[in-house]
Amino acid sequence: MMCGGTRLLNLLPSDPHERARSMFWADFIDKKESLTGWRDLVEDIERNKHETVIWYLIAPWAVRAQHIFHFFISTTSFCKDRYAIKISTLHYQEHSHSERREKTICDSVLLLFTTTMADEVALAPEHFAGSPFGVRVRIALAEKRVNYEYCDENSRDYSALLLEMNPVCKKRPILFHNGKAVCDSLIIVQYVDEAWMGNAPLLPSDPYQRAQSRFWADFIDKKVYEITRKIWTTKGEELEGAKKDFIECLKLLEGELGDKRYYGGEKLGYVDVAFVPFYCWFYAYEKCGNFNIEKECPKIIAWAKRCMQKESVSKSLEDPKKVYEYVLERRKTLRVD
Repeated sequence: MMCGGTRLLNLLPSDPHERARSMFWADFIDKKESLTGWRDLVEDIERNKHETVIWYLIAPWAVRAQHIFHFFISTTSFCKDRYAIKISTLHYQEHSHSERREKTICDSVLLLFTTTMADEVALAPEHFAGSPFGVRVRIALAEKRVNYEYCDENSRDYSALLLEMNPVCKKRPILFHNGKAVCDSLIIVQYVDEAWMGNAPLLPSDPYQRAQSRFWADFIDKKVYEITRKIWTTKGEELEGAKKDFIECLKLLEGELGDKRYYGGEKLGYVDVAFVPFYCWFYAYEKCGNFNIEKECPKIIAWAKRCMQKESVSKSLEDPKKVYEYVLERRKTLRVD
């Protein structure tokens, strides 16, 4: 894109897999500060030649932690060879590889419109089928009508592949698409939405609405998950505090839902996919916390029941009784009871 003779910089790559990797590392930069983790990031940049949003996210950290910045400059030949980074100005420099970037964008657009059922898609699931993070991915794939296979978690090849594809978090779920891996459940859902963009869009097209959807999904990850975990792993005053915080979160989510059928409007959307997997845990929360969610937040329960009418949701969520059995076993392991 040109404006007054100047090329505008696109921070996120056009290719869905590269966008997912950028979002994964951006999330990592937000949450992780250890030097060991930063080495993993440097190695990933070196391998994949990241050229956009990651550098803008790294630079503020370099100001705060000069040893990290010097680590980048001293160890990353790609950084030394390709970029002139000035901490004071953070100017982006144009390089001779712009033609290659334009070719990559053209190739990725072709890829988006030529994706077929012949794609090789596999999902490395989490240990417990009721985990809300794995359920998110299954719902997204079902909404998009994408056929996929499960990786055999007991195979030696799977273990090696897991470490290779997700060396930072070493967590599942991981989506494999035509030999490329995507990590982190919310990023996977965004990737699925973009890679199979012709069917059942999950994120809105309007930039502001997309940002709002990402905000609430992030809220669910950072607030709801941490609070609900305390409901079944604590007791006494800590449990009572967690129950109170959980209800407050649900009321905020009720306010965001408003009078809409779904968070996505008339159709299931990104926030719905992020949040509804927790519904199969509500029974366990109520049993462990001795409270009634529907009494406190009836609109949330009504919304969840509407979601359950969709086959993509009902077939992806675990039986609430099985979730409760899992919770009881975990409570014994954690010596909560």
